[in-house]
Amino acid sequence: MAYRAADEMAHIHLSNEKTHIRLSNEKAHIRLSNEYSELKKDPVPGVVAKPLDESLLLWGYVIRGAKDTPFDGGLYYGELEFTKDFPYIPPHILMYTPNGRFMPGERICVSISAFHPANWDPSWTVGAFLHCFANFMMFDEKGMGMGAIGSSAEQKRVFAKQSMLYNKTVCFDLFKIFLNSCSFFSRFQTIFFQFPLAA
Repeated sequence: MAYRAADEMAHIHLSNEKTHIRLSNEKAHIRLSNEYSELKKDPVPGVVAKPLDESLLLWGYVIRGAKDTPFDGGLYYGELEFTKDFPYIPPHILMYTPNGRFMPGERICVSISAFHPANWDPSWTVGAFLHCFANFMMFDEKGMGMGAIGSSAEQKRVFAKQSMLYNKTVCFDLFKIFLNSCSFFSRFQTIFFQFPLAA
């Protein structure tokens, strides 16, 4: 009887755990789906982002270098890694296009990323996250956490000029799939190239 009771308790515990995981997945999926819908209707100037798979837990993004910065003219491709616990846990962020600010392909430590979950507010949106990250990249040279690198303004300008060539060659598959799957790409082009990056 004792073994049977223990088995039943273990089964209940496992069932509750599966239910929690399923509900967490559903909540993250619903929230990220809504976030994507909002970004399509009201994109962040200088930034475009979209989910890369059906789970919605992996997103691609492109940031346009802001005018009057060494990044001007650059197009920087990267990814956001969400977990099933979003929006309670922030995403990790990576950038693949060489830029002189962050190490390509490595998770980047910023105060609102998964490296610092205590700083995160679940009400913050994907758009707000990317807006803050873009400004951190362009204007906060003192921020040097994990994944950050130092380089001169001239080096950053060289990377900016080479960014599209890099995206078309080394990052070609990721970048092409990302852009081709943007059903709102025509609208994105207008917003992306004509408006300054908000300060």
